[in-house]
Amino acid sequence: MRGAHIRRRLPSSTPSRAIERSCRPSSTRWEGHSRSRPMRPARRRLLRPRRRADEAAHRDRGIGPRQEHGRNPRRVEHRRARGLLDIVQLAAIVVGGTAVVALVALVRAQRAQAKATARVNWQVSLGGKGGPGFAPAVRPDAIYAASPEGVLVSVEPASGTQRWRVSAGKPLSAGVGADSTAVVVGTDKGEVIAFDTGGKPLWQAKISSEVSGPPKPTDSAVVVWSLDGRIFGLSETDGTRKWVYQRTTPPLTVRRYAGGIVSRGGLFTGTPGGKLLGIDVATGTLAWEGNVVTPKGATELERIADITSLPVIDERQVCAAAYLGRVACFDAQRGTLSWSRDFGTLGGLALDNRYLYITDDKGAVQALDKATGASVWKQDKLAQRFPGGPVVVGDYLGVVDAEGYLHLLDRNDGNLVGRVATDEKAPSSQPVAVGDAAVWQSTGGNLISASAK
Repeated sequence: MRGAHIRRRLPSSTPSRAIERSCRPSSTRWEGHSRSRPMRPARRRLLRPRRRADEAAHRDRGIGPRQEHGRNPRRVEHRRARGLLDIVQLAAIVVGGTAVVALVALVRAQRAQAKATARVNWQVSLGGKGGPGFAPAVRPDAIYAASPEGVLVSVEPASGTQRWRVSAGKPLSAGVGADSTAVVVGTDKGEVIAFDTGGKPLWQAKISSEVSGPPKPTDSAVVVWSLDGRIFGLSETDGTRKWVYQRTTPPLTVRRYAGGIVSRGGLFTGTPGGKLLGIDVATGTLAWEGNVVTPKGATELERIADITSLPVIDERQVCAAAYLGRVACFDAQRGTLSWSRDFGTLGGLALDNRYLYITDDKGAVQALDKATGASVWKQDKLAQRFPGGPVVVGDYLGVVDAEGYLHLLDRNDGNLVGRVATDEKAPSSQPVAVGDAAVWQSTGGNLISASAK
């Protein structure tokens, strides 16, 4: 017998009953298995209660039963999260406090993104429709806006409460300009009309052709742009002519509404042909001339390189963009070129303490290092919404699209963090920053203020 044969070969010290139990034939489920795995049945019997205990524990923790043919997704996610935490802790050990500071900054940035909710502060109807190039004039205590129909209003910046509303008596061809003493508008007949800050008429003057951009009142002169390419300096007290700057213009130009900016006694304005000028606002003397772009092409249409948007300036440099051409920054005092890059833009520029922001001709919003022109980030998800020029809105960057939505972007990386609908109309010009809010006129004839909560 098989059992007896084995019993004779074993040492005599082995108990016979133990030998008989160990030599009993295996059950049918173990037939064909090697004798070298005698403990496998017992091992399987021990694992079953443990498996049931694991499933009970999983149910208690809300994880769900263990899957037969894959990993539990929640457990995998938990392990990945713990792995990420281990990496962050290791980084903190390696580089000390630097990693901790970076992690805290990241958490704060994520919290800021989560709280970026745009809202409309107020909306004022100007009557009629808005026209291209009509932008509000902003003062610390008032916002002024004009409509093509000749309506001129003054509102309180925080609440939008209307202070006064007057009629110029004539259709207007451009937006409004204002300083601490005068509010000035212009007509397509070359008439310049000035009011005081209370809405009472001051004087009227005449220039050579249609007023093509918002007049710019200053302490030295009221600067007015004409459609024939001239720049006039008028007396703020009575409108008499103080100086005229004139230069040759190309045969074919783009209809521009931008005007210029005044800073520290200097007037900075673009011209047809791609030039940026620095002019003494008191005398009209040209201080310097910078070449933003050189016109190229076989036809006059191909050679259009006008500067159609407002320049932007900080304490050191002034930057401008040419129509479908280049963006360039110059030293504001000497006019020397700091840098330039090929960028076609239609919507204008915005500037903060780090970056220069543009909306290019393909609808992408971009941030450039303002010192070097190097690209920092690009946001092209709004390309099909046709966003306009950017504006700094508190801690964010804002653009208004063709449907009147204000979109907020993170200024650090360009991520979209919020938006709000307004009057469903495109902006008539680039928004203007008023504190932590953006203010603009729409083609629907409204003056709108919006900000981030």
